[in-house]
Amino acid sequence: MARQETLWDHRDYKVYLRELLKARSATRSALARAAGCQTGYVTQVLNGNAHFSLEQAEGVNEFCAHGPEEGEFFLLLVQLTRAGTPKLRARLSRMVQREVERQTAYRRKESERPVLGEDQQGVYFSRWDIAAVHASLTVPGLRDRQAVARRLGLRPQRVAEILEFLLHAGLVKQAGGKWLPGQARIHLEKDAPQLARHHANLRLKALDALGSPLADDFRYSSVLSVSEEDRTRIYKLLNDFVSQAKEIVRTTRPAEAVHFLSIDFTRAFRD
Repeated sequence: MARQETLWDHRDYKVYLRELLKARSATRSALARAAGCQTGYVTQVLNGNAHFSLEQAEGVNEFCAHGPEEGEFFLLLVQLTRAGTPKLRARLSRMVQREVERQTAYRRKESERPVLGEDQQGVYFSRWDIAAVHASLTVPGLRDRQAVARRLGLRPQRVAEILEFLLHAGLVKQAGGKWLPGQARIHLEKDAPQLARHHANLRLKALDALGSPLADDFRYSSVLSVSEEDRTRIYKLLNDFVSQAKEIVRTTRPAEAVHFLSIDFTRAFRD
């Protein structure tokens, strides 16, 4: 299967936006609302010599649900396309190339990391506490057994068992008496059987938390009645949110706490 192109594969933001609108079946009027301009002007930008201002491009960033690094790169592409002199264009081209090379190096590094085996994935997703302990090690203050046990409310013996499994799986390592994230990565396809157990584990934890809510917890539950078109729009909003949240998590420094995030948007009636 051919790799799907991303923003980082483009040098012309107009080509990128035309492809994105087509892939999402989105309208130019929706893009215009996000950019704060008329639909006719969007057409002039995408098909002609007009350009988005940086203020309009920032609105487009929100429409595209770009993460922090993607948003900065998109603004850089807009400036590159708007550049009025060869010297400025050359300078911006070098900046674009450096960002692309940095992202390429990151992707290559990620692809070279070993992937967790199927049996190990089954264990990893069998209980909520394994993923929670693993995530805790990204927090500088939670890199010893006792600290993790206290924060997650687990027995130290259970944390020791989990760390031993994670160590053998290559997901953690020990250095200077501390437990640190390892090199192995976890990759599940959408139809992987482990996903159902993972979803169930986190939703059970969410139910447990209802008994002792925190002031900054966020919960929303509702039964919605919408058209099929609007159902698709809501689905896209949720999907874009998850993509943006994952990018924020990837670039956050330093991590300070572990959170559970579960989102459900399902049909009430099954055919």
